[in-house]
Amino acid sequence: MNAGPDASVSGRPAHYKMEENIMIKMVMHGCNGAMGQVISKIVEEDENIKIVAGIDLNDTIQHSYPVFPSLEACTVDADVIVDFASAKAVDGLLTYCSEKKMPVVVCTTGLSEEQIQHVEETARQTAVLRSANMSLGINLLLKLVKEAAEVLAAAGFDI
Repeated sequence: MNAGPDASVSGRPAHYKMEENIMIKMVMHGCNGAMGQVISKIVEEDENIKIVAGIDLNDTIQHSYPVFPSLEACTVDADVIVDFASAKAVDGLLTYCSEKKMPVVVCTTGLSEEQIQHVEETARQTAVLRSANMSLGINLLLKLVKEAAEVLAAAGFDI
């Protein structure tokens, strides 16, 4: 994450094509929150992604990677930041990613209209993926609704 404002991430343009056997270096923004901890455990099982640093004000949880109190304090190179922090932390994250041309996945919910506009502005500077709600409960509910719709459609019901 030491790339200058005009540098590409890890020397690759933001639109580079992923090749097989390339390890994605990820920073987990909000690593000690509920979803940050879940994603950290899932990523440990994935051979193509490695969390190289976490960002969280709460430093009471031990990880296999260093945890920094802010993005500015982080001294680790990465390819992408995945955000599961709070809505109040999103503006600083987006400004940082825009300045550093750092790709970001924004998974935080409850963003204001101004913050959504900030996401769109940041997307003009770097790669941004703004996700729908990624909580386990919501994803389970969405999966169940999809399965119910398929079953009901097969039975002749319109959904």
